Amino acid sequence: MTDITIPGTLRIHPQYSQPTWNLNDFAVLDLDVPAHTMALGVSTIPLQDPSVLPRLGETFWLVGYGHTGTDCKGPRQKRWLALPAAEVIAHAVRFIQPGKNACPGDSGGAVLDRTGRLVAVISWIGTETNTRPTHTSYNWIAGLPDMPYGSCGWYPVGPQKSHGAGAAWCPSGQFLTQFDLDGDRALSGRDSPIVGQALCCRNSAPSINNWGSTAWWPVGLKESHGVGRVWCPSGAYLGAFDLDSGGQPHDSPYVGQALCIKPRP
Repeated sequence: MTDITIPGTLRIHPQYSQPTWNLNDFAVLDLDVPAHTMALGVSTIPLQDPSVLPRLGETFWLVGYGHTGTDCKGPRQKRWLALPAAEVIAHAVRFIQPGKNACPGDSGGAVLDRTGRLVAVISWIGTETNTRPTHTSYNWIAGLPDMPYGSCGWYPVGPQKSHGAGAAWCPSGQFLTQFDLDGDRALSGRDSPIVGQALCCRNSAPSINNWGSTAWWPVGLKESHGVGRVWCPSGAYLGAFDLDSGGQPHDSPYVGQALCIKPRP
């Protein structure tokens, strides 16, 4: 084994020091030259596209160089472990299987999906293995430029627009970023809650400030109450959605369909 030194620049997620640090438990070392140019036989692990999200029950491969043994007190060594995801939420993919978990020293290790792409990073270990999905910080990890929002404003929505496939909630050129849920059964006993108002923002990038095509896409109960696929096709932005009822008591209402807007070329 030969030690090889490759210079680079360390980047720590800018929100790591905030109270919610563990939601952004990422650091990236940008190498000055590709690793394979100095370490023959080394190949890169690609970053999974942010539109491909981890799913509950899906098997992933955890890779680390931490302590070993069921008590995590054995010597450190490189190893991998295949585990199904026990919980998938917005900022975490958790693995809970007695006797099979990451150990101290594995933090920062890769979590790979069946395609061999990086989908999460091991964050902390207790009675469970808690990892942070890469799709939540994809642009920062990949070193892509930020596209901050420009002007924002709240716009009324109301019962009719909340429960029907009508017009977009935001003015042309702006996109939905937040909404305020209200309770109103005047329309129908099954049509509560409603979206009282929507926060619409214009992107600072001139290339996506004009609307092109709009289309309604089906969502459904399963995709409304879980971390699954994105509702809109690639390159489109959420402009409105239609709330329906009829699921389980704790899973109602749900989004029946979503209005997806593509920027004008």
